[in-house]
Amino acid sequence: MLTAFTLTSASTQAAAPFVLGQVFKRGSVPAGSTVVVSGADAQVTPKAYWSDGSLRFAVVAGTANVSTTAATLTLSLGTAATGAVLTTAELRATGAAVTIDCGVLGAASWAGTDWDAPLDWSQGGPDVAWVSGHRMSSWIYRKPVGSDAHLVAWLEVRLFATGQVEILPWIENGYVHVAAPTNKSATYTVTIGSTQRFSQAIDLPHHCRTPLIGASSPRGGAELSYWLGADPRVTPQHDLAYFQATEMVPTYWPTVPPSQDIVASLPATYTPLQQGNYPTGMGAAGYSPSIGLIPEWDVLYLTCPGSAKPYEALIRNAYSAGRYGMHYRDETTQRPIRFSAHPGLCLNATNSGVSSAGHSTLNDYTPQPGGATPATWASSHHPSVGYMAYLVTGRFYHLEQLQFAATLNYLKQIDATRQFAKGLFLSQAGANTTRGSGWAMRTLCQAASVTPAEDPLHAEFIASTQHNVDYLHGRYVAQPSNPQGWVQPYSDYTGATGSVAAGSTATLIQMPAGFALAQSPVGWTLTTGGNSRTVIAYDNVAKTLLVDSPFPSAPAAGSSYSLNDSKYFEAAWMQDYVTASWGYGLTLDLPINNQAKFAACFEWKAQSIVGRLGGTDPTEFLYRDAAQFTISIAPANAPNYDTGEGPWYANWGECYADTLGEPNPGEVGNLRGDGSAVPTLPTGYWTWLQPGIVYAMRHGVAGAAEGYARMTGAANWPALRDLGYTAPVWYVKQPEAAAAPVASTSVAALLSAAVLAAHSLASLPISAAVASSANVTTAVLSAAALVTHSSSVALSAQIRVLQQTESPARHAPLRVEGAAMHAVLRGALVSFTQTMAVGLSASIAEGSYVPAPSGCGFSPKHRPTWRPRR
Repeated sequence: MLTAFTLTSASTQAAAPFVLGQVFKRGSVPAGSTVVVSGADAQVTPKAYWSDGSLRFAVVAGTANVSTTAATLTLSLGTAATGAVLTTAELRATGAAVTIDCGVLGAASWAGTDWDAPLDWSQGGPDVAWVSGHRMSSWIYRKPVGSDAHLVAWLEVRLFATGQVEILPWIENGYVHVAAPTNKSATYTVTIGSTQRFSQAIDLPHHCRTPLIGASSPRGGAELSYWLGADPRVTPQHDLAYFQATEMVPTYWPTVPPSQDIVASLPATYTPLQQGNYPTGMGAAGYSPSIGLIPEWDVLYLTCPGSAKPYEALIRNAYSAGRYGMHYRDETTQRPIRFSAHPGLCLNATNSGVSSAGHSTLNDYTPQPGGATPATWASSHHPSVGYMAYLVTGRFYHLEQLQFAATLNYLKQIDATRQFAKGLFLSQAGANTTRGSGWAMRTLCQAASVTPAEDPLHAEFIASTQHNVDYLHGRYVAQPSNPQGWVQPYSDYTGATGSVAAGSTATLIQMPAGFALAQSPVGWTLTTGGNSRTVIAYDNVAKTLLVDSPFPSAPAAGSSYSLNDSKYFEAAWMQDYVTASWGYGLTLDLPINNQAKFAACFEWKAQSIVGRLGGTDPTEFLYRDAAQFTISIAPANAPNYDTGEGPWYANWGECYADTLGEPNPGEVGNLRGDGSAVPTLPTGYWTWLQPGIVYAMRHGVAGAAEGYARMTGAANWPALRDLGYTAPVWYVKQPEAAAAPVASTSVAALLSAAVLAAHSLASLPISAAVASSANVTTAVLSAAALVTHSSSVALSAQIRVLQQTESPARHAPLRVEGAAMHAVLRGALVSFTQTMAVGLSASIAEGSYVPAPSGCGFSPKHRPTWRPRR
C-alpha cells in the first residue's frame, strides 16, 4: 500500500461520487507504474512528476459507498482498470444547462452542443479535457458576458460515470492588454437547469474573480460547488502523515484540537469576495497567519484531523484569493501570461491594488485600470494561494490561482531588474524586499512543481526557476560573498537620510517629527553641511541628537543629513524567510538543469541560521541570542555585493559583538530575547527561524544538527515548542521520508541523520530524558535510544563509520531531544552510554577500537555487539 484516504458523507449512499488530489512520495510510483484504488470504482489521473520521472501528483476520482462513518480507501501499485472514457457526448446526454446572468452586462449560457467546445487549457496538448477517464472526466468552459470586453463567465464541470454532474461557476474581470479595465457591478445569477442556485449583487473590481456561491445558494454559502441533482456532500480526508512525508508541504509538529480558537475562526460559508482569513491590509506591520510557506488555514488541514471544517475552509480561503487584482489573463491564449511572451511588460500601478510595483524601461505597461480598487496585494507579505487547495482537490481553478500569483509577482517587477523574461526576484529590489524575494521564490517553485508538463506555463516556470538559481549561484557561490550567508538586503535598518528640522543648535540637532530608528543611534556618525560628528545622546521623544562637538554653525531647517553607524543592519527574520523558501524549493525537487547549483545556494544561505545557533567560543554567535529583530551583517554601511569584496566579518563572533554590543559571553543557558524575540511567543523570531534550520538539517548542511540541538537543549525550549498548537505555521519538523541513512562520513551529516530520526516520530512533544553527552559518539547513541528499532538499525552503519574516522575529542557536548520509544531500549542504551562512554571514547581516540563484524543493530531483544580490542 502506498497511502490511504477516507470518505465521509452526511448520509449513507451507494456509489457516491468523489474527487481529490493526491501527492506521492518521490520514487514510490516509478515511471511507467500505475496506481489503483481499493474500496471504490475509481481512476488515478497523473498530473505532475518528480525529477526522477516518478509520480508526484494525481487526481483521484470515482464512486464509493459512503456514510457518516469514515470509509477507508487505499492506494497501491497495480494494474489500473480501464473502460470507455467519458466524453462531452455523455455530458450532453445528461441534459445539463447552465446560465450565468450578469444583469445589464449580459449573460452566458451552456447547453447541448455548447458542451463540445471546452477550453483547450494545454493550448494544443493531447487532450482538451482537464481530466479524461472512465469514472470521471472534467472540462473547463468560458464565454464572454454579452458584449463586455472584460467580463467572462467560467465553469469547471465534472461528469461521473453515474451520470452525476458537478459544476463550479465563476466570473472573472481581467485581461492583460484589453483597454480600460474597470469594475463590473451587477446582480449575478446562476441557474442550473430550471433552478436558480445563486443571485447576488456584486461589485467586481478589475482583475478580480469569484465563484458564484453565497447566502442565496441552497445551503446558504456552505456548499463548495453545485450539482445537477442532489449534492452528495462527500468529504475526503488524506492520510495527513503521508501527505506531509511527501515533502510537497512542510511537516508539522503540532496536533491542533478542533476546539482551538484558530479552528473556530475558519470560515464556515463563502460569499463573493469575502475576506476570509486574509489580513485586513496585506503588507501592514505585525504578524499575520497568512504568512508562511503555506498559510495557517492550509496548515490546519494537516494538523487538525477528524474535522471537516479545515478541509472546507482551505477551499473557501482559496476562493477568497479572487478578491485580489492579480488575474492578468492573456486574451490571446485565455491563460495566465507566459513570461517569454511579455519580456518588457510591467504592471500599471495606478489603482491596481498591488503595492510597490516597478516600472518598465521599455514603456510597456498594462492598461491603467479604473473603478473600485481591489484589496491590497503585497508580494512582500503574500501568502501561498491556490497551491494547497489544488493538492487537496485537483481543481483546475485552484491551479490557475497559483499560476496567477506567480505571474503577478513577475509583472510587478521592474523589467530590467527582473532581467526581462528571466523573471528574477532580487532581494535588493524594493519591489520585492528581502522577504518578498523569498515568498516570490516559494510561489514560483510551487507553481513549477505542480503545473502539468503539457501546460505551456510549466516550461515558463521551470525556466524562470533556473534563471533565478543561476543568478543566485553566480552572485553568492561562484564568487566570494558574505560568509555568513546573508543575501543582499534592499535597505540598511540603521542608516538614515533626510532633512534637519527647525530648532537645531550647533550641538543639538533637531530631527523631523516622523524620525524613527530600529536601534539607538548613539555612537553613529551624523553628517550635515559637509561636516561629521559622533552622536553621544538621543532623545526619542523630542527627536534630538546630541553630538560630541559643535558643528561650525547650527544646521538650518531643510539642510540634508545622513546618519550611519559604519555597520549594515538587516532584519534577521526576513533572511530566515528566504532561507526557509530556498530550502523548501530545493526539497520540491524540480526538474531543473541546475539542481546542484540550487543545493549549493541553499548550503550557503543556510549559514545565516546555522551560524546564529553557535556555541560559546568567542568566534561564534551564541545560540541563546539567535532571534534578533536586526543583526549586523557587515562592518560597513555599503558592503560590495557586486564583486563580493564586502568587507565582511571574519567570524560569527565579530557579528555577535557588533549586533549585541558585547562579545560572546560564553555561557550556556536559556533562549532569550525581548519584544518579538521572547522565547515563549509562538509567533515571534524564535519560531520564524524553525523552518530554515529544519531544512538545513534536511539537506545535511554542516553544523545544522549541532545548532538545532543547542536550541532544543535549552531548558525553556519545551515551553516554546508546546505552544505550537496555537500557531502551527512555523512549527516545522523533519519528515519521516528524509530519515534514510546519509551517505557521508562527516560528523555533520551523521548528526543530521540522527537528529532527523529522533524527531521523525514526535507526533506528541515528549522531552527526551537523555543527559548531555561528552562526545559525538555518545550523542549519536543517545539519539538512537530515542528512535524506533528500524531507524536505529539505519543509523548503525553510520555510527560504525564515525567510530573509525572521527576523533570525539574534537566535538563539543551535544544534547539531542526527540520522541519517546520503548522503555526497555531506552534504558538499555542510556545505561550503555553511561557505563561505556569513557572507555569507548578513549579507544576511539587512540585508534584501538574496532566494531564487531556482526554490526550494531539495536532492539529491546539484544544488546549492542561492540567490543574494544583490549
